[in-house]
Amino acid sequence: MSGLKQKEPKAFNLLFDLLYPQLQFFTEQITKDPTEAEDIAIQALVKFWEKDPADFDSFLQVRKFIFTIARNAAFDFLKKAKVQQTYIKDIAYSSTTIEEKQEDQAFYKLEMMRKVLQDQVEKLPGQCREVFRLVFIEKIPRPEVAQRLNISPGTVNVHCAQALKKLRKIFAEKELVVLYLLAALSNN
Repeated sequence: MSGLKQKEPKAFNLLFDLLYPQLQFFTEQITKDPTEAEDIAIQALVKFWEKDPADFDSFLQVRKFIFTIARNAAFDFLKKAKVQQTYIKDIAYSSTTIEEKQEDQAFYKLEMMRKVLQDQVEKLPGQCREVFRLVFIEKIPRPEVAQRLNISPGTVNVHCAQALKKLRKIFAEKELVVLYLLAALSNN
């Protein structure tokens, strides 16, 4: 004790050799983490060394002080670990929930857009509507559509241009491309 009170390194080394294995074992039983237990044991001994050893009258007080510091640090570690696990679970749940909501919203938007497209196609004039369906939904080549409907290829092109012009007023260019694909897939 007199060596510790005078902060002699040799006395601290003896204390370290005596208590470190006990502290490490003690904190590992609490934390279940050998690496963290080693760190906690060392930090507890360092905290004692940084404190004024003159405050202690006996080795029993020193030992109790060091073990109390180690125990508190071990429990703090567990609390932080629990908070981190809860936070990670919350983030994982939140991100999954957000992704699911975004996915649901995207599908809902696409479905609504597809419905609006169908409604708008139905509002097209008769032959224009038929040309649009054959060219863009059924993916029949324009010359074949002209032959099938007994109209010129130029008329097919005019009907396609008219249909697209009307639909562009309602949808953005990217939305139309997506909707054409959806319409084509839903008919197969």
